[in-house]
Amino acid sequence: MIDELPPGRLGEFAADFRGAQIEMVTASVLAANTAARLWAASAPGVAVLLWDKGNNVFYFAGQAWTTDTQAAFADLIRARIRGQARAEGRSHFSARALTPALSESPAALFGDIPLHPLQKRFYRLDGEPAPAPSPQVGALSFAPIDAALLADPALENVGPVRAEIRWMWPSEARFLERGLGCVALDGPRVIGWCTAEYVSGAQCGIGIATDPAYERRGVATALAHRFAADCRRRGLTPHWECAVRNAASVRVAEKVGFTLLDEATVWAGEFPA
Repeated sequence: MIDELPPGRLGEFAADFRGAQIEMVTASVLAANTAARLWAASAPGVAVLLWDKGNNVFYFAGQAWTTDTQAAFADLIRARIRGQARAEGRSHFSARALTPALSESPAALFGDIPLHPLQKRFYRLDGEPAPAPSPQVGALSFAPIDAALLADPALENVGPVRAEIRWMWPSEARFLERGLGCVALDGPRVIGWCTAEYVSGAQCGIGIATDPAYERRGVATALAHRFAADCRRRGLTPHWECAVRNAASVRVAEKVGFTLLDEATVWAGEFPA
């Protein structure tokens, strides 16, 4: 039998969620800074499904992944999760198995939905960020992300920043209370932004984006440097996650001084209509 549990009980399964990346995620869920849902089955032992709504990832953990348990979770995904994910605009998802019982692929849990392997890298910055050269932008300035900036009618292109925050955080208010971030501006236009993701007492992840018209000008590197420096001042250890094939993101992380901790396979898919 599968029971849905409050996300606050995730700590009961800490032994099944081991590793730098997933521990960052679970710490943020337990701090109520990342929206999530949690299901568990015991028969005996435990099998756990964590739906991280921040990056829309399904994590499968525990050791009791019998044939019957897998079938029960497949029914749960088909009957309940699939429709809700689409209704929330979360049709594109990733899945990761944290248990040897599903080490090859969690594909059977998603029925007829094709899954494609994707290699991800996870980095951490242990010291101060490396110096970043000035971006090649004329009227460049930087500003912290706060309530005034998000509501400023004189600024252009703030919408994507708010959308990023609302996607990754339970609410914009929670981000303003517990998160941090900065934007790069060309005059009144937001041309790049860096926001905290997966924040807990001692660590956070980094979300970063650049206006396509300003790519390859050093904006992302400068933003990442400023954000990482702010994290260090606050006593937070910043982390960086990206796909191996995202060469630009890999390049920025390594320029700023992040050290590779782990490389793992996740499985990408899409819930059909």
